[in-house]
Amino acid sequence: LALAHWLIQPRHSLTSRVMVNRIWQHHFGHGLVATPGNFGAQSSGPSHPALLDWMATEFVRKGWSIKALQRLIMTSSAYRQSSRLDPEGPASAKNHLWLSGFPLRRLDADEVRDTILKVSGRLDTTPFGPPDPVEVRPNGEVVGEASEKGFRRSIYLTQRRSSPVSLLEAFDAPQLTPNCLKRPSSTVSSQALQLMNSDLVRESSRYLAGRVIDAADDDARQQVERVFLATLSRPPSAKEREMAMATLDQLTSHWLQHLEKEVPAEPRRSRARWLALSTVCHTLLNSAEFLYVD
Repeated sequence: LALAHWLIQPRHSLTSRVMVNRIWQHHFGHGLVATPGNFGAQSSGPSHPALLDWMATEFVRKGWSIKALQRLIMTSSAYRQSSRLDPEGPASAKNHLWLSGFPLRRLDADEVRDTILKVSGRLDTTPFGPPDPVEVRPNGEVVGEASEKGFRRSIYLTQRRSSPVSLLEAFDAPQLTPNCLKRPSSTVSSQALQLMNSDLVRESSRYLAGRVIDAADDDARQQVERVFLATLSRPPSAKEREMAMATLDQLTSHWLQHLEKEVPAEPRRSRARWLALSTVCHTLLNSAEFLYVD
């Protein structure tokens, strides 16, 4: 208890500096100090010492509130900058060391899975309690088991070395080692294959399409706009809207031909339209804009 009190006393600035640096690293992909586990003489030193000191002091002044610190960072002009670099700017701006632009950052493994579930309306926000079990499907995919309300956040999944959740493993979720100072971020083909072929992602695309149809009825224009807002948090451009609507019509025709070989319980055209829209949803869930914080 004495050690805990000593660590968080206002005059002991190291604890707040380390915490602020970790949270900054989470949002920007790299910390103000590049070595999050070493603030000593052998560390790289802060790129912006005054900023780090001020944020650490502000963090303590606001009662060590992580939520307040997150709000402070995410409403700052540094966070709200574009990731597109000015080609005529200084060469040092390319690594965003001086915060001249936002460093393009991919969502981490938990964020990818949770966001897919959120936009599809399948995320169970029930907190706490025992971890959710995982199941190995016949195709080898490891997924969390659904509750009555859907799937809970990734933090509540059972973690086993023998059966890591497939989507989390593909997107560099850390192994069960004592600690993880910084998550790796790779770009490999297995990530694209996972998003394209995962039953969880495909099912979520169908759920999202169903939500959109319920909200927009048969209005193709509204359906496309709602899909873009749900997945990319922005409306489509005129060109994107035109292409998406044309693709939706083509896919509907394709599914109508395919369903002629079957006798579905529901009307063929309604099912074809739903499957076509779910394919558009699946495409946007596979897009780089969905996976990256720009």
